[in-house]
Amino acid sequence: PILHVEIWNEPNFQYMIPDDSSRPRQELAAEREALYAKVLPAAYKAIKAKWPEVQVVGFGAGGASAGDIRFIHNVHEMNPRGAESYDILSTHPYVRPVPPEVNSVRSWGSYSVARSLHAIRNILDRHGRADAPIWYTEVGWTISHEAGGFYEDSGAGNTHVTPLLQAAYVTRMYALALRLGVGRVTIMFASDTDNFNGGFFNRDGTWRPSAHAVQTMRTVLPNPRLIGAISDGRDGYYAYRFDPGMESGNPSAAPVIMAYNVTGPKKVTMPVDAPRVEIIDMPMWRPSRRMIKFSAKIKGNKNIIPLSLYFLFGCFLTSPLVAEKNRIILLLPLLVLQLLKTLEFPLFISNQGRFCYSRTTLSKNF
Repeated sequence: PILHVEIWNEPNFQYMIPDDSSRPRQELAAEREALYAKVLPAAYKAIKAKWPEVQVVGFGAGGASAGDIRFIHNVHEMNPRGAESYDILSTHPYVRPVPPEVNSVRSWGSYSVARSLHAIRNILDRHGRADAPIWYTEVGWTISHEAGGFYEDSGAGNTHVTPLLQAAYVTRMYALALRLGVGRVTIMFASDTDNFNGGFFNRDGTWRPSAHAVQTMRTVLPNPRLIGAISDGRDGYYAYRFDPGMESGNPSAAPVIMAYNVTGPKKVTMPVDAPRVEIIDMPMWRPSRRMIKFSAKIKGNKNIIPLSLYFLFGCFLTSPLVAEKNRIILLLPLLVLQLLKTLEFPLFISNQGRFCYSRTTLSKNF
């Protein structure tokens, strides 16, 4: 069955009324806003009359040049019925090529995912819709044709990222959305489409790192719910605690910490509310038993173990500390991690023993 209907795609851009170089940009924008202020209530009324159970997703506004904020504000101001004519509000908060957590500075100003969401929620609050769910129905990062993108010119200019950064940014976008209370994120696309090299899969069906990374995240956090923030980006370090959403009784159903560090070496301490922590190699594409240099030693206070984790472009593997091969079992309540290199991919740490993550390097030896 059809559960949701989104009314238009980026109506604040040329998809509703085509661009016209002979007309002032402000005039075109006003015409699009005025038209959508009529279209949305009419579509909502027609859909609910025929299919009352279908949820209407309104706006789908493009975020480039902060256009979504202006469009959402002006449409609400033009027609009071607009605020009553959607069940869910959607927007497209593109910030590429920068990471999802930071501010994208452009010639016209700046834009960030978190700040734009704050502005949109303020608009909804003024119009009595503070409780309206917000979805990101389109967002993504492109890779170049040379890096495997289908299109020679994806239309993104110099805003490409590497395939590994694409994978890191996509998984972190999901985490950021959970942190901000956004109900759904749709990455553009499954495979490269519409002159946009942002897909999870190559055209021949092979998986890109982003597909493997999301598969890892879905395995560890199948239906996540944010339950706390250990670090909310202080000095480039993020760590969030989630209820993974697994069935009760599942040994992996304990809370999971998702952590990543994007600004160079640092030492961090994470609370572990369990008698055992098990560190397991969990690369993002398939299980590996390959081992690289790892060092760990106990110092002084037995309540803290300093672990020097040697990252190669953001990954680490483990060697045995206790007699079990490829696992490290700690019987202490804190992890102290010395991040020797920038780790742009998330680590996933489960209180009942799982410490797993997405690898950021590719190797044919796997």
